Amino acid sequence: MKQDHETEARSGRAEGSFTRRDVLKMGGIGALSMAGVAALSACSPASSSSSTGNAAQTARADEAAPASSDTLTKEASKPSGTVMWPDKPGFLNDALEIADEDISETVDVDIVVCGAGIAGVAAVREAAAEQGLTVAVFEKTAGVQGRSGDFGAINAACTERYGMTGLDVTEVVGELMRESGYKANYSILEAWASNSGADLDWYFGALPDLPYLDSIMSPQPTDAEYWVQPERYPLPDGWSGNADEYYPCFQTTVRMYPDHVPCLQANFDIAQESGNVKMAKFYTPVVKLIKEGSRVTGVIAHDDENDTYIRANAAKGVILATGDYSGNTDMLYYYNPDTTGIMTLYSGMDIDGKASNTGDGQCLGMQVGAMMEATPHAPMIHHMGSCMGSSCFLELNANGLRFMNEDVPGQQLENQIEGQPGKYSYQFFDGAWKDQVPHFKPEHGACCYVLEDGVITSGDVNDTLTHKDSFAFQEQIDDAVEAGETLKADTIDELLKLIGADIDADAAKKSIERYNELARAGKDTDFGKKASRMFALETPPFYASKLTLSTMLVCMGGLESDAACHTFDENHELIEGLYVAGNVQGNRFKVQYPTTVPGISHSVALTEGRLAVKSVVEDHS
Repeated sequence: MKQDHETEARSGRAEGSFTRRDVLKMGGIGALSMAGVAALSACSPASSSSSTGNAAQTARADEAAPASSDTLTKEASKPSGTVMWPDKPGFLNDALEIADEDISETVDVDIVVCGAGIAGVAAVREAAAEQGLTVAVFEKTAGVQGRSGDFGAINAACTERYGMTGLDVTEVVGELMRESGYKANYSILEAWASNSGADLDWYFGALPDLPYLDSIMSPQPTDAEYWVQPERYPLPDGWSGNADEYYPCFQTTVRMYPDHVPCLQANFDIAQESGNVKMAKFYTPVVKLIKEGSRVTGVIAHDDENDTYIRANAAKGVILATGDYSGNTDMLYYYNPDTTGIMTLYSGMDIDGKASNTGDGQCLGMQVGAMMEATPHAPMIHHMGSCMGSSCFLELNANGLRFMNEDVPGQQLENQIEGQPGKYSYQFFDGAWKDQVPHFKPEHGACCYVLEDGVITSGDVNDTLTHKDSFAFQEQIDDAVEAGETLKADTIDELLKLIGADIDADAAKKSIERYNELARAGKDTDFGKKASRMFALETPPFYASKLTLSTMLVCMGGLESDAACHTFDENHELIEGLYVAGNVQGNRFKVQYPTTVPGISHSVALTEGRLAVKSVVEDHS
């Protein structure tokens, strides 16, 4: 068993886990086949016995998460829907009582890092290799944890070759605040934006041989196992910038293929080569914070392979970087009841094969008095759409009615679908799509480039491209039609007949006629979509793709924090010795995950991991 775990650790991913690209290969996040649902349900986790938060099994797409009586209560005298929370939520256990004689090993270091995802690894390298501090790191899974590869950093030197520098930090942060309902902490976002470029250069610099491809069109190299490729570069000729966009998208994203795990491991290796990492344990979650007086002074971790406890004393600080809580159904329902029924997806698995993102760091912090940030938290449920992505084609609901300005990012598309009858919509487009797609905004999930027939298999472009990488091509549409994910017909009437009982055909036909009328008039007086992205459905063949609820990748809600990664109690008094980074840090995003800067999730976690260590050093200078 141990040998298998070591093999998994080298890959950074537990056997049987799924990446976002795996899901896309199953037919798209928004339209999983039943086989895909069954496979993903096998990954739906409950926390292990050593976890700090009890997690019920993650909600499947076809069933609601149960609400236990101690999780929430509804007060009859209040208006319908008003939720009253108990003093102590059901998912939060009391801190474990662990006797000294049960501790099998003790280590004394400067900093303890809890979690080895991107925030944790950045903290370990910054502490050990840059600051010369001794470190112990504990991770719940088999190895360093990473998935996907998008990084949206501001003014990184490595992106200058793509013309992605020169961005105004104030403008970027201002837009992020707007998308968060101005509930986020401006200083946290400003600290990220001001440091993220240099941090990405530092992170990618761990791989001196890392190739940078010239454009999003470049074919994958035959002599490299990994590489960096720009997203949406060169920009489409027809795009004039963010000035008149309903939702701006800052073009600063690069992607490491096939994912960033090799870079994550390289950064971790640099830390270990410094000689300052005194302990690095996997399958060893932290189960208790040690607090002496008002200060957190260390942790107790449980070695799940050997069923023993380890104590790590931290002379300077403990950094919580254990990830989000969407794998903890009770916790997710407590803070985000509106996400009930939305399937979750996470690749990191604990020793029992259950998702590891169960809010351990948040619960550990609350056990020593830290305050969870106020809701609304920010679920990451950006819809990836159909074979045409989340592009701004006409959307009609089950009643056959248009219900939105379709020219919005995938997260906002998901928000609207969640409120529709049956929680689905149909995306309509026609045979003139090749002329229409180049007019669309370059943004995460949407198509803005067209590949001519045969190019995807020619070797002239990266053949791992999918709609999430901004490309539309006939082969992808044909595959979706063959799989039954997209319907095709020679007339609108025939198309609506194929959709059948899923839509009110008479109302849908009237809505299409109305949309065509607005498109020809050049003004969307119904929902205000830009005239340059309104195209009448009049060129056969006609297509319709059903968009259902998408998949939650993480839920961003953490402990009350500031730009220096401190955390605070309910009186906003500093909890000495405790720091937060990554998805354990609160006050970064609110309401929803912003795709204003695609790839910001990785980038913010990277910067916060480094900033947490720098704050420890500053606090002890």
